[in-house]
Amino acid sequence: MAQVVSKGWVEGDPQRPNISLLRRIGYAGGDIGGNLGNSMILGYLMIFMTDVAGIGPALVGTVFLVGKLWDAINDPIVGALADHTNTRWGRYRPWVLFGAVPFALICIATFTTNLNWSYGVRAWWAFGTYFIQVLAYTCVNIPFSAQTAVMTLDPVMRGKIAGVRVSGTFFAMIVLSFCTLRIVEWAKNTTGSEARGYQLAAIIFSCLSIPFFVWCFFSNKEVVKIEHKKMHYKDMYKTLRNNAPFWQLFFMSLFGAGLQGGIGSLKVYYFRYVVGDMIALANDMTIGSIFGFLGCLSSSFWVSRYEKHKVLYIGFFCGAFFSIVAFFIPINTIWGLYMYYAVDVFRGYFGGLTLATQFGIFPDATEYTRYHHGIYASGFLSSLINFAYKFGAALMLSCSGWLLAAVGFVANQEQTPFTLMAIRAHHFVGAAFALAAGIIMTQYKLDRKTYTGLVEKLERGEYAPGVATQQD
Repeated sequence: MAQVVSKGWVEGDPQRPNISLLRRIGYAGGDIGGNLGNSMILGYLMIFMTDVAGIGPALVGTVFLVGKLWDAINDPIVGALADHTNTRWGRYRPWVLFGAVPFALICIATFTTNLNWSYGVRAWWAFGTYFIQVLAYTCVNIPFSAQTAVMTLDPVMRGKIAGVRVSGTFFAMIVLSFCTLRIVEWAKNTTGSEARGYQLAAIIFSCLSIPFFVWCFFSNKEVVKIEHKKMHYKDMYKTLRNNAPFWQLFFMSLFGAGLQGGIGSLKVYYFRYVVGDMIALANDMTIGSIFGFLGCLSSSFWVSRYEKHKVLYIGFFCGAFFSIVAFFIPINTIWGLYMYYAVDVFRGYFGGLTLATQFGIFPDATEYTRYHHGIYASGFLSSLINFAYKFGAALMLSCSGWLLAAVGFVANQEQTPFTLMAIRAHHFVGAAFALAAGIIMTQYKLDRKTYTGLVEKLERGEYAPGVATQQD
């Protein structure tokens, strides 16, 4: 008879293994690899396009939005394909391994431009490489995210996995925050080319991403056994009906990403044109990433004591508060800059805490959906929730580009007071998105007791009344 152990895993149950810290760190390698490329895209591609490639901000904003509409098409397709992949390595792990090199190559191409090209060629190159990068990231990130649901059925262990996993995100962000702009400044001073600096940074970080993906592949196994059966896409979409937990997680993810996107997309412009010191930006982002890393590490402590949705809405509300405080800091004084750094200690911590907890709560919707609809759709649901997160961030990037165009922004020139005030307003936009995410999670009803009851019923072969299962 299986014996329940106090740590939350079940001795003798292969579907609830005690996943060691080393294996959890290995799984986090997938997030390190993905974010060495994708966080550079989110953090620096917009200013690279406007201030280096010389593309208008309105067009850049449109590129980001259309790119995420393309994401809306390929995300669920890749998720469904991953759900129906059947190899000796599992469903999801092969996508991470074989997608690593293409992902690295396209990230390098995205940060490549040539000012001798015509404006049209530069714009189409940026448009095309970004579209391909979106697909390449989907092919590694969606299966990687879905893998949590097949590593264990234990919700507490899933929370611990998510905490370490998202710590990988912030580890990558620490490296990027500290190094990227320093590499750019070094290349600009030695070669006279800012474009060469961004390309060099992309080459370094993209090449580093590959061994992390390989480490992720070899570190873990898919142990939750679900019978493979071919499903039509229309059956997958039926799982979204009357699926309140999924939709709450979907919109929470969308608005939660707005907090990150609202802060990140215009923060580079804020430091370049309001503060006038890009190394100060590197320092600030490094501080925020370090404390975001600590927030991730602490998530397992909080979710083992409190419901995950409560940790989320408290974290979002705190993040919104400190984002508003940051707006009123007189950052152009030395003490003001230090105060801004101090506030970003808290913004970073709560950002890391909420991000880790989000990824820990997402897989719970898999069992809810399976119980109420009879379909195992981890990859499909994960793809839609990941799309919401990516779309929320891209929406903020798009709005940032359109806002810059509307307020008269001109790249590499002194900005008007009105333009500078609009750039500073990104603090309020991020706070509004965080408040919306927090309010949504106050209404979340799939608590630990309810989830555990669903899993027990599924293990006995019980489903909601009238549900036809994949095995039928």
